[in-house]
Amino acid sequence: MPPVNNITILGGGLTGLTLAYRLSRLIPTLPSLSRTSADSLHRHTGAHRDTRITLIERSERIGGWVNSKSEVVRVPKSITKGKGKVQSEAIDVEVTLEAGPRSIRPKGSAGAAYMLKLNLTLRSFQIQDLSLESSILSVPLDHPSAQNRFILSRATNRLVRLPSGLKDVMGFPSSGGKVNSPNGDVVAGTDAGEERRLRKLLRRGILGDLFKARSTGSPVQATSGYKDTTVHQLVCNTLGPSVANSLISSMVHGIYAADSRKLSVRSTFPMLWDAMYPSSANASSIKKTGSLVWNLLSSSLFGRKIPKTPEQEQRAKEEASAWHELGDLNNERKKWSVYGLQGGLGILTDKIREAVEESKVEVATNCVVENIRVGSQGVVEVCLPSIPYFNAETILNLQFL
Repeated sequence: MPPVNNITILGGGLTGLTLAYRLSRLIPTLPSLSRTSADSLHRHTGAHRDTRITLIERSERIGGWVNSKSEVVRVPKSITKGKGKVQSEAIDVEVTLEAGPRSIRPKGSAGAAYMLKLNLTLRSFQIQDLSLESSILSVPLDHPSAQNRFILSRATNRLVRLPSGLKDVMGFPSSGGKVNSPNGDVVAGTDAGEERRLRKLLRRGILGDLFKARSTGSPVQATSGYKDTTVHQLVCNTLGPSVANSLISSMVHGIYAADSRKLSVRSTFPMLWDAMYPSSANASSIKKTGSLVWNLLSSSLFGRKIPKTPEQEQRAKEEASAWHELGDLNNERKKWSVYGLQGGLGILTDKIREAVEESKVEVATNCVVENIRVGSQGVVEVCLPSIPYFNAETILNLQFL
């Protein structure tokens, strides 16, 4: 297989931009191909210092789901004049509208830590690397927006507060049924009737699911042969179709911007998968039933701790190290529920694009890939005959990462 002279990245969303950023930092550290002897050239299958990177996006803009726009709107404002006289005037205010994601969770895997990492690394882009640290807008854990979640009711076109915890589901909301804004005012427009209906659906689904734990059928046996299922189907089979359609669908759209009827449980919510389908490692600790709720509760309360695999141990060490390297910011982010950027998350993708273009990554928009095929010696060829510049077939090979 010949040396990798070209790397083509398909898609200019956050993932494609991140990969371009990482590669643009990594490739200059690789040996030069010109220093490779003639004998070793025939065995060379990786990238080298002179490898070109091209990012191809089919639409006219870079950013993918991240899409921030600024608009100027006129809003009323009370202005105090002389002698305490209050006068209402209309002023122009610039607001940021997000057509895609609008916040980032400062928790989870090492990838979440790399978003905030202070020091420059080769593994990911960082908020600090891109000079965006001063633009961070954090939402503290005790903020009303962090303690309340809403969906929009199609029936009434009003906001509906989602239950927050088992006590709330049973009809005892911690907020007393009222949602307050940061200044203490009650938020108008929420649909209390629809909220009660959702709590009733959840209670019925949970109780019906728990009843399955009392069934006399045989417990689920441990095996590695389970077929994956969708998030929607799993919830339909346990909590019922009403919960899957009313709550889970909107929740999954909010997290993944995707259809719950197409998302894999095993990939997106592994905790639910492990609760329903035991592996040989945890089969002896808790016997699984057909009840999702009971399996989750019993595993949490009575299940023995399952030893981590070497791969899981390695990921845990990497995550702990990434958060530790944040220093003081690591302690600060623990107080946040989510954070965003002043001007929208589009600022982030714009900054990454600037960074990759400065690193000589070629960014091409309005490019539709017409054919992808496996060529000679096993390389993948991405053909763009409609773009003269890319008439020569470009090679996609990321095996060296």
